[in-house]
Amino acid sequence: MLICGVQYHGIVLISEGHPPRLARWLVSKLCGADAPMILGDMAYEYQLEYGRHGGAYARRWYWRQVSKLFPYIIMKSLKMQFPLAILTMKSIKRYMLKNKQTTIMSFLGLSTGLACGLLSMLWIMDEIGFDKFHIHQAYTYRLLSSMAYEDGIEHSAKTPAPLAIALVEELPEVINAARVYQGGRLLLRHGENAFYESRGMLADKEFFSVFSYSFLDGDAASAFQSPLSIVITKAMALKYFGKINAVGEIIQIENFLDVTITGVLANPPQQSHLQFDYLLSMAINGEEALADWEDLLCSTYIQVQPDCDMQEIPEKIYQLLKKYGCQSIQSISTQPLSRIYLDKPVRDDLAIHGNQQIVLGIGVLAMLVLIIASVNYISTLTAQSDLRLKEIGLRKVVGASRTQLIRQIYGEIAISMIIAVLIASMIVGLLLPEVNAFSGKSLLFSTLFTSRIMAIFFIVLTILTGFGGLYPALIIAAMQPKMMFKGILHASGKSYKLRRALVIFQFALSITMMISLLIVKRQLQYISQRPLGYSHEQIIYMPLRGALIKDFSPAKAAVLSNSQVIAVSASSALPVDPATVEWVDLQWPGKQVDQNLAINYFHVDHDFLETMDIKLLKGSSFTHRQVSTEQGVFLLNQRAVEAMGIENPVGKIIHFQGRKGLIAGIVADFHFNSLHRAISPMILSLDNNSQLRYMLVRVAPDHRIDAVNILKSVWDVYNPGYPAEIDFLDTALNNLYMSENRLQTVLLWVSILGLLIAVMGLLSLIQHLISRQRKTLAIKKIIGASPWSLIISMEAKFIGWIGIGNLIAWPGAYFLVNNWLSGFAYRLPWHLTPFLVCGILSVFIVIVVISSQLWQAVSINPVNSLRNE
Repeated sequence: MLICGVQYHGIVLISEGHPPRLARWLVSKLCGADAPMILGDMAYEYQLEYGRHGGAYARRWYWRQVSKLFPYIIMKSLKMQFPLAILTMKSIKRYMLKNKQTTIMSFLGLSTGLACGLLSMLWIMDEIGFDKFHIHQAYTYRLLSSMAYEDGIEHSAKTPAPLAIALVEELPEVINAARVYQGGRLLLRHGENAFYESRGMLADKEFFSVFSYSFLDGDAASAFQSPLSIVITKAMALKYFGKINAVGEIIQIENFLDVTITGVLANPPQQSHLQFDYLLSMAINGEEALADWEDLLCSTYIQVQPDCDMQEIPEKIYQLLKKYGCQSIQSISTQPLSRIYLDKPVRDDLAIHGNQQIVLGIGVLAMLVLIIASVNYISTLTAQSDLRLKEIGLRKVVGASRTQLIRQIYGEIAISMIIAVLIASMIVGLLLPEVNAFSGKSLLFSTLFTSRIMAIFFIVLTILTGFGGLYPALIIAAMQPKMMFKGILHASGKSYKLRRALVIFQFALSITMMISLLIVKRQLQYISQRPLGYSHEQIIYMPLRGALIKDFSPAKAAVLSNSQVIAVSASSALPVDPATVEWVDLQWPGKQVDQNLAINYFHVDHDFLETMDIKLLKGSSFTHRQVSTEQGVFLLNQRAVEAMGIENPVGKIIHFQGRKGLIAGIVADFHFNSLHRAISPMILSLDNNSQLRYMLVRVAPDHRIDAVNILKSVWDVYNPGYPAEIDFLDTALNNLYMSENRLQTVLLWVSILGLLIAVMGLLSLIQHLISRQRKTLAIKKIIGASPWSLIISMEAKFIGWIGIGNLIAWPGAYFLVNNWLSGFAYRLPWHLTPFLVCGILSVFIVIVVISSQLWQAVSINPVNSLRNE
């Protein structure tokens, strides 16, 4: 049965079927005079397809035909626009040659801003792209344990070792689970090649199923068949053997344990939160060490079913922990693999971490520079448009339509943008090696041509082109030619206000960055000068190894026998490292049943206070004290005494780590973490050797080099099987604030760039004003005005603008920097000095720039100025 249909050569034509309206509109707009014929042919074919296959198929067919028209349309458009493009290029060339200074400043400012934006995009894309290379990254999560204490909830990256096996066996949502934990800094040896390796991890065979690290030699199936197996990276294979095919070779660990290489991996990509040089088999610990449900030993990663409900998984895992008697964990959370790098570090974290705030800050700074450069460019375009009134008027007189003028204006801007992008690309190519050296990354120039960056940049350029041509295209192109020839611009007041607003905006952003730079610099100076509670200037440290772990007393005596050495001690950790935290097993007089205290601790030897110059407030130090495995001796800091609530603590007995011991004294609070964190409770536990890991040596001033040589010679005598590792505590302390120092450097360069671009915009505006007021200045000079009076009268306006820029910048800078300072437990008090300094500096720069330009203008003979007018 046919409904409104017509039989034609056996085909049913349905009169109700109409081609898509949007597609027809596109063809009519793009094909011009040819559109009716094309639309008629396509409508007939559409009816045929409609009758054969139905409406849905016919509409898809119609859109395919429209898409096939685009090459024809583009070629026709290029053919028609080619003469106009040639004329546009000639026009741009003439204007550039006539206005060289303005052109150079315009292109330099815009290219610098674009280059800054491109470099920042490369860096940000690298930061947010971590762990995206893993095949199963969308369904891979890290488990985080949570413990609740009086001070809040603490998250840890460690979980019980048996959990991974139980998850795969008992939760159908979990496809696979892998365990990983840090291997520590170990001495690895093959023949004469011996190196300390700190980037080692222990993992099980499931590690290679969850993560996508590729084998160059060997395979995942046989990698960890034996407990004494090791998988190394390509870099390590070349380092020890000079070749990649190293499977079957033997490596000795700590001079006593031989392990066999069962695989060689490609070096972990830089965008991996797990960075390692070797992997040891988890089974090397033995089954008993991996069976304790109360021992938070390793990090656990799970790969889940794609369709599982992740909101239910944490509770199921928590119930599984309770089933097997794990009481130390209060809750479990899951962390997506792709978010680990930029999320905040947690306790016992194996991952390398970026800083989400720094990523955001770099993005904001780059955007500010790009905005300043764009505003400067747009301001220059509006100024140029005012000066080209007669040219545009002549074009209208000889027959150019408004549409043609708009096309020409936008064509000039687009070509200028292309030139600026080419210059910016060259700047990026030149600066990229320096950026890589500064950031420690391996950013590639070819990354600029990825679809995502190209799309973002195309959008930015489209917006800039649109706003840049908005004023000349819509306002000037609509003016009457006679007004253009007279140089009268109806919108001149609006144009002047627009450029004034743009200059104020540029300087407001520049001043904001300058203030931020000064406050960041002052905060870092404050950190470096703040007393830490111990003296770190002349401290050398050495990790204890081999025989010295069992007894370092002979080596200590040998070092002390030298006059260049003042004191020697040892500790379980360095004051610049995150201190070891004990969450349980601490009892003291008067402790409440439900009272639980998270306390940091160092195991130290007798001379720790004297070596580190830590002040003793009450009681006595560890000197001449005896210690045993059953009986302990402890020192508490002030914060620990306050948290525990003990009155007169000296002489009282506490229980810590299974030992009963005496509180010998109270020490002043000292910083054992970075100043991002406030001082927390600390206990110093006297130890002979079993827990000591670092030798600390205080040397006499100006004898650091001599002391290093002494330590090397003593080390070679008492520990010949291990290479000596010697470093200064100052170096480790500076490394705590590496990211802040990098931020300071970035702020410095961004502030310089922003200020230079803003000054270029100011110069452009001044030159525009001078060109328009040359006659006025000449007349004032003829009637008796002095050059300096003319300069001062014009400078007053600009100084007022910069004052407005400061009023805008100060609240913005306060908000930004206050947010950054909130990451420090100890920060510099607020002061008006940075704000006043930047305000005065901005006014001074404006006065110098304006005076130099105005002096040239007022020095010209007024007769010549009037003759030219």
